[in-house]
Amino acid sequence: MQTPISEYIRQLRRQRGMTQTELGGEHFSKSYVSAVEREKIVPSYAALRFFAEQLDQSVDYFRELAEQPAHLPQHSTQLVSSFENDDEMDESIELLDMVLEGAELPHTSFSQKLSALPMEILLHLPLPKQARYCLMKGLLLQEQGNLVDSQPLLERALVLSPTKNQPVILDALGTNFALTFTYQTALGYHQRALHLLELDETDRKMSALFLKIKLHCGDDFRALNNHTDALEHYEHARQSLRSNSNIDIAGQIYVGLGYCRYASIYQEPNFTRLSYEEKEHLLQQAASFLLQSRTLYQISSNRTGESKVRLLHANVLLSICSLRRQVALERTQNNESIQSLQCATFLDEAGEQCRQVLLSWNETMLISNQPSPDLEIVVYTALSTLVSVYVQRAAIARLEGYSNTALRDRTHAAHLCQQALDTITKPELLRSLMHNALASGTREAQRLQALPRLPDMSKNRLTPHPIGIAALFSAAGEVAEELGRSATTPAYASDCYTHANQCFKTSVRIERQSPFLQEHDASFLTRQCQHYIMLIEERLQIAPEAREETGMLVLDLFKNTLY
Repeated sequence: MQTPISEYIRQLRRQRGMTQTELGGEHFSKSYVSAVEREKIVPSYAALRFFAEQLDQSVDYFRELAEQPAHLPQHSTQLVSSFENDDEMDESIELLDMVLEGAELPHTSFSQKLSALPMEILLHLPLPKQARYCLMKGLLLQEQGNLVDSQPLLERALVLSPTKNQPVILDALGTNFALTFTYQTALGYHQRALHLLELDETDRKMSALFLKIKLHCGDDFRALNNHTDALEHYEHARQSLRSNSNIDIAGQIYVGLGYCRYASIYQEPNFTRLSYEEKEHLLQQAASFLLQSRTLYQISSNRTGESKVRLLHANVLLSICSLRRQVALERTQNNESIQSLQCATFLDEAGEQCRQVLLSWNETMLISNQPSPDLEIVVYTALSTLVSVYVQRAAIARLEGYSNTALRDRTHAAHLCQQALDTITKPELLRSLMHNALASGTREAQRLQALPRLPDMSKNRLTPHPIGIAALFSAAGEVAEELGRSATTPAYASDCYTHANQCFKTSVRIERQSPFLQEHDASFLTRQCQHYIMLIEERLQIAPEAREETGMLVLDLFKNTLY
């Protein structure tokens, strides 16, 4: 076997009396040369060419030495040889072609063998094959959640690969950083990948890879709370959809369009500049996109994605009703009569979305001893949103003068909310609660209205995703707020508002401490605080005597959106 390139470079350097610094010159550091000579890294083609010139050697000979397997133990040499046969080479090239087209890396016997390939073996393969294997092994590790080991493999693949292969590697590196919530860095990689594809004169700008990278850029902007740029990338991705596009990716594009259209309303300058009619128009557009996303998720059998879209759709419908309530309250301030707000259809649809989510996961909850954290979030969000639907019904019925209907819906809301809160300390009640929530609520109408009893958080079971608990506290605050609006005595109204204040502040505190804000854009917390402030402004119209206490709560909520 010929002398390894690392040893050959070291011998030539010493024969010429050169230091590592002199060999590297202005292009490569002493540490880089040292790493090459100690076989810690594989030199790039540019480095080999430069070292050959410095040492008066043939570039082709250096490349030939670099591409040969170095001396390894016998069993390792056999393993290297097994990865150098023609069949393996053909399969790796075939898999690479699939990845370059934007397809997911399939699970084959070869990919399983590649997953188990030790790094010491991989680094002694010829450079072109090493580039392919680093990419595929990095993607496999990323899929398994091993982001730490995946990143250096992808970075090595980027260095060794030709330009035409770099977009898919840059996209994978961006995804790696996005999965660690480092969205600004992720965006940089995704934009570099997109730029390379846009420079490509072939038809790759219409490929599945282009579609995926556009989606990832939109996701990064969305996580960075830049919904305007996110919408632009999602819209470009939507226009690139074809009949043979991946259905699940198409669903993600439409949910991105719906979410960002919805979230942009609550950002400046839209929040203060847009009229109620313009805001409702944008909400209707968001609902339309979400409906299309839900259909696509149903076709692709993505039950989790479908559930999340249903719950987002329900919240968009509730936001439309909230806007109409605000218009009605402004009319009362001007001594104008309130006509029908025409929210019944929206509220029926929002409630149905929540029930469909609970129905979808009811069987899973019955057979599961311990639901996953993600499933808990979905279930608790569905329950809390269903409570909000009842509260919204009660508030609108009260404004329209239907006191009996308002009483019935307040009772439903209070009873369901209390049952959900009880599951925080008694999780075994969650399964029966889901079943009861799906049944027609007739018995609850006879129950008394009562302020929700909050659980002792010091006894709360540990949960990695407390966002579900925050949603329940938010719903409890809405229930208490509506009970205060309908109170017949000032003392009870004051108790209700104090209770609502506690719930709102607790919900915001839990949300701020949750990893949920890392996984989603920060505008989520802003929207929550804006919603609470809207409720408090409505409260002041009914109970102006509570202005001082209410003002302190608004100040606390405002601080929470900034710090």
